[in-house]
Amino acid sequence: MTNDETVRVKRVTMTNRQISSFGFRHSFVLRHSSFVILMKILLPISELAALPGPLFLAIGVFDGVHLGHQAVISTSAKHAKEAGGTPVVVTFDPHPVKVLRPNNAPHLLTATQHKIELIRDLGVAHLLVLHFDRAFAATSPEDFVRRLVDNSKPLREICVGHEWSFGKGRA
Repeated sequence: MTNDETVRVKRVTMTNRQISSFGFRHSFVLRHSSFVILMKILLPISELAALPGPLFLAIGVFDGVHLGHQAVISTSAKHAKEAGGTPVVVTFDPHPVKVLRPNNAPHLLTATQHKIELIRDLGVAHLLVLHFDRAFAATSPEDFVRRLVDNSKPLREICVGHEWSFGKGRA
């Protein structure tokens, strides 16, 4: 990246008390929502270029869309709204562990279609689903972020959970 390109990486960490409070507030809002959000599924990273910027990405496997995942996605969506930007959730299919360590692959808490519905219900209209295979797993953290930056007009923020790491070698 050049010196004039700045992407903020926001790591979301929550205490158990914050998670309990977060879950109560957001489950109430979702149950009483009277609008439907249509979600656009993006497949290659290059489809980010068609979205109006600035982009705010929430990146993760989001295998269960539990309260911690909801916090990451909602934080990114809130920042996008405050800045007049576009929130996008970035996830992977299949689950990375299923590719890298198939004998230790976790049982999926949520099928991909259900995960899409849960993310949509959080108010995000764009979901980038990246195909995870051994070639993708070999991508360096720098190359992964560079591809996101190059295809976003512009990329303002990446929001991840406290245990998230980027690319090969988990940087």
